[in-house]
Amino acid sequence: MPELAHFNQLVDDEWETRMREDPLFATLTGDHRYNDQLGGNSEEDYNCRIEQIENFKQRLLVIDPKDFEQNDKLNYEIFSRYLKNRSEEHTSELQSH
Repeated sequence: MPELAHFNQLVDDEWETRMREDPLFATLTGDHRYNDQLGGNSEEDYNCRIEQIENFKQRLLVIDPKDFEQNDKLNYEIFSRYLKNRSEEHTSELQSH
C-alpha cells in the first residue's frame, strides 16, 4: 500500500476511534451511531485513550511523507500535531483526575 494510502487509513482509523470513544463529539459532528452511549471518564478510560493515541503516533512515524504532494504533507504535519496535542490533553486530564 502506498504511503499516502497508509496515511489516509490512519486518519480514518483515528476518526472512527474518536467517534466511538467520544459519543458526544460524534453526535455534535452528525454521527448518531453512538447516541445511546456516554464516554467513559475513569482512569482506565483515560489510559486506554492515551494508549490508542500513542499507537496512532507510532503508526504515523513509519509513514514517510517525502513523496506526498504539498497539501498532503501539510495534512501529515497537522495530524502529527493533533495527535501530540490530544496525547498531552489526555495525560493532563488523567493527572488532574
